[in-house]
Amino acid sequence: MSKDKILAPHHAETLKRCRLQRRVLAFNDTTDINYSTHTKLQGAGYLHTKKTSGFLMHSVLTASPEGVPLGMLKAEMCTRPPSQSFGKSEKRSKPPFAEKESARWLRAFEAAATMCADGTTEVLSIDDRENDIYEVIAAERPKGAHLLVRVGQNPRILAPPSAESSTESSTESDEQTLTKIKDFAASLPAQGTMDVHIAHQGSQPERTVTVQVAFGCITILPPRKSKGGVRMSIVVAREVRSEEASASSQETEPPLEWTLLTSLSGESLNDARLMLRYYALRWLIERLHYTLKSGCQVEKLELETVERLQNVLAVYLMVA
Repeated sequence: MSKDKILAPHHAETLKRCRLQRRVLAFNDTTDINYSTHTKLQGAGYLHTKKTSGFLMHSVLTASPEGVPLGMLKAEMCTRPPSQSFGKSEKRSKPPFAEKESARWLRAFEAAATMCADGTTEVLSIDDRENDIYEVIAAERPKGAHLLVRVGQNPRILAPPSAESSTESSTESDEQTLTKIKDFAASLPAQGTMDVHIAHQGSQPERTVTVQVAFGCITILPPRKSKGGVRMSIVVAREVRSEEASASSQETEPPLEWTLLTSLSGESLNDARLMLRYYALRWLIERLHYTLKSGCQVEKLELETVERLQNVLAVYLMVA
């Protein structure tokens, strides 16, 4: 028995439920399963420091556009081998992308894209800043499979020259200007407002904020000045705070600011608002991982090997 065989029936039923929907949201995230206190555990790898051990789990949780969970579509668990060099990013950057740890984001997208095979269901893969990876954004997407990812990098882009951002001269296009994505996002004028519900996260309480909404279209250029590029819509949300709220001691958190990229249309205010609503539902997968750890308390399990722990974790995932 393996974790994949344990989860296979659940994955199959999840796929059936998804294909009853016209559009499905697929939330992706990676979490640490920490067993640092289990010193006799066999097969554990390091996490973020040499003193922490366990394994990583990358989940794909599906939901309806209204935020109703439909089930787990994928749960990839991986252990960093003890022999792997720790903290040496220059060595990790040499292998081809398919061999890198970050390729799990592309595999997760490919798993979500399988639900488009029937030609009637559309899937939107929703990711945090960790998946702001050019290889994933530029990967071939089947018809009906789309991306919505929060910007974490600051790549070169081609953007309309009307944006009042700091730019460089470019001969790549007569109609677009070379700039950086964060400069362009900051220059976009607000086209409207909306309320966004932010779920409880860590010490930050649940709240509803009003944001200004800006949007546009850009071409993301590949790194290292390679040829090509990917056309995407950009959506920006900036929290609006009154002078009284800004001066209040209760406002300890920085203002919300999201910059999102999507392969779906973001060329109208309604389109942009819809993408922001979808991204706000990302808290569902964070809640899944929280339930797994705090509710099911999987990090307190005491088994001899990582393989056995992963099999048990597969069962708890369905419970969570």
